[in-house]
Amino acid sequence: MGLFFMFTGLYARRSQQTRAQRGVRSKATLIGQTPSRSGLLTSMVQFSVRGGGQITTDTESLVEAGRYTVGQEVEVIYDPQNPENADFATEKPTGIGFAVVIGLGFLIVGTLQILGYLPLFEQE
Repeated sequence: MGLFFMFTGLYARRSQQTRAQRGVRSKATLIGQTPSRSGLLTSMVQFSVRGGGQITTDTESLVEAGRYTVGQEVEVIYDPQNPENADFATEKPTGIGFAVVIGLGFLIVGTLQILGYLPLFEQE
């Protein structure tokens, strides 16, 4: 479980770094917003990519209600090799460090339990 959270967080961070290094900025139209379990909104955007073509995708960042409105023009940054990997150019991604910390916590507790230093489930 710990490794899963850690690798998920690290994979997401790598994806963001890749997008930041070779990302292309584009004007996009916000075409929809969907509430997430956290109370924030997932935003769907549509934009044109270099060489033509339209992409419709969800952004990586979750935003608070009222920050953007449907129909608003926003700036996105996308990975040209994977244009569906897009996010608001002005939003700072969140949650990645949290996933890594949770993963480390599970990993430490699991290791201590296996080594017998933390007997959480003792059998009598």
